[in-house]
Amino acid sequence: MSTILITGATGFLGGVVVRRAAAEGAQIRALARSPEKAAPLRDLPGVEIVPGDITDADRMREVMPGCDVVIHCAAATSGPPDLQQRANVEGTRNVAAAAGAAGVRRLVHVSSIAVYGFRRQDNVITEDMPPQPGRVAYAITKTA
Repeated sequence: MSTILITGATGFLGGVVVRRAAAEGAQIRALARSPEKAAPLRDLPGVEIVPGDITDADRMREVMPGCDVVIHCAAATSGPPDLQQRANVEGTRNVAAAAGAAGVRRLVHVSSIAVYGFRRQDNVITEDMPPQPGRVAYAITKTA
């Protein structure tokens, strides 16, 4: 049985991913900055709530061993640009480095369509298009 670390487990997307993986019988380490916000996940089968923050590189190295897969959903979608930089760039770097050091087989990084910008005339976006984050801190940091 695979063990999956899910970052951002108490967020909108991360919470959905935790519930779906639990329903499919996975063993899950649900990373949560706030144990109180993780309360709705406690009774799900196979879910272990793990306190931690992706901006803490040491903590990421502590929670990673034994995981086969990491689904990285954590992100700062608002707040000052320096906070978003720490979470979306440095935090992602911490998750990836810890996963590599622990021998994790697969890292799934959840990005955002925001990297393609908000002023597209044709409303068509493909993965072949270059990022155009504009001046929005979230889009800039997710692009980085």
